Amino acid sequence: MFEKSSLLALKNDLKDLIHASFYYCFKGYSAKIISNSIIKARMYLEKHFAKIRDAFELSIVTYALHLTNSPTKDLAMQALNKTKHKNEYGIYWSNWEIPKMRVYWPSKNPRQNWKPESNREAYAVAATAYALLTHIVRAEQNNKYEIVSWLQTQRNQIAGLSSTYDSQLAHKALILYAISTGDT
Repeated sequence: MFEKSSLLALKNDLKDLIHASFYYCFKGYSAKIISNSIIKARMYLEKHFAKIRDAFELSIVTYALHLTNSPTKDLAMQALNKTKHKNEYGIYWSNWEIPKMRVYWPSKNPRQNWKPESNREAYAVAATAYALLTHIVRAEQNNKYEIVSWLQTQRNQIAGLSSTYDSQLAHKALILYAISTGDT
């Protein structure tokens, strides 16, 4: 396990890596255009995030505000936490309650039955993955394990989730979680 100071150092190293990537990829005038675009996008999100009620949209905006170190990032996190749900599998973000997996008993050990795919679950997985990424950027330890637990229970029989997009996003969040906690 990393100490809090190690997590903050990791967070700062990640930010430095992002900035260095921009610098080496886009030098001079191109870097200035990209930097201005990021600032304008951040200002737009700061101005309009309070109007967002959708969990998925709010999770993306909150993550973006944290990546750009916006002064309103904490307000966005508070708004995001209003869309948080908790069940016996963990914590997730969604506009709807997501039904739990059915359990069946093929032998002595219980198994989770396959589930039909739905857009609501894909939406919740993507929103929860962005929320986990935001928790990682914030270097918060609270609730991260419960978020990861819920994401893990949403896997289907071939280890994917509901769609390609939410699978890729959830796997990215889970990998960064493992790196940030030292569970690699």
